[in-house]
Amino acid sequence: LLERRGNELHLAVARGTSSLLRNTLASTALATAKVSGTLGHGLAALTLDDDFVRRRAARRAAQRPASLAEGLRDGASNLRASVEDGASGLASPVRDLRDGGSVGRALVGAAQGVVSAALKPASGVLDMVEMMCSTSASAAVSGPAVHSASVRPRARPPRALASDAALQPYDQSVRGGQELLQRVEAGAYRGEQLLEHVGLGPRTLICTDARALLVRSGSLDLSWQAPWQALRGVELQPARHVVRLQLDTRQSQKIECGSAGATKLVYATVMRMRARYAEALVAGALAGRTQEQRQLQAATA
Repeated sequence: LLERRGNELHLAVARGTSSLLRNTLASTALATAKVSGTLGHGLAALTLDDDFVRRRAARRAAQRPASLAEGLRDGASNLRASVEDGASGLASPVRDLRDGGSVGRALVGAAQGVVSAALKPASGVLDMVEMMCSTSASAAVSGPAVHSASVRPRARPPRALASDAALQPYDQSVRGGQELLQRVEAGAYRGEQLLEHVGLGPRTLICTDARALLVRSGSLDLSWQAPWQALRGVELQPARHVVRLQLDTRQSQKIECGSAGATKLVYATVMRMRARYAEALVAGALAGRTQEQRQLQAATA
């Protein structure tokens, strides 16, 4: 009995020691990831380049590494993009001067380019460190990948709420589209209400109460966006599996659907969203007229 209990004690001590080491490594890696992420955000803000900050946030939101190798790959991708952004900043003043810009503006642009050329790659290095540390913490505790937050996985995506905040039955497909909308352009359209979204393989069509957006399904890079207010016509090209949106700026946006069924679905969706937007405009105008009449009656009473 004593010998058996002695063996169990050894196993318990071994398991406890292993757990202590793994959690210590995970905590250290998570702390390093948070510090690196904060410093990376600060350096990105110091570049004074809003486009770079938006692209960086969009890249980070689209990346969810599931292993250390994927974290290293995504971190290296962020570093490469940051270096390319820094190099393009150095060439921008030269292009402005060549296009007839003033010398003073070119000098200011050159100064900003030199600062950005140093800060943007440094921000990319910190992003890579954060990504590697967060995935290392996940590997240490033998759980799912984390992103500078917590090693505990989410059971399901959060519930999508309508603009009136009314509680609706949980719908995984609606929540998936809402999550896509929140991640596009670093959340630039999260204030709009998602109406529908259609997956088209490499691209996804997202329809909100204000506009239609076409994004790349993987990276969520915005291909184009078209406000319903600017839409003047919808052209169906079934032979080419294309739906084309005609805008009031004498431009058009093309949706490549890939199949006849997808083309019909996209066309019907766009037409339905366009009609819904028109109905909302009419309802808003009637409500405004009713309010004006009430105010007039109250003033003359």
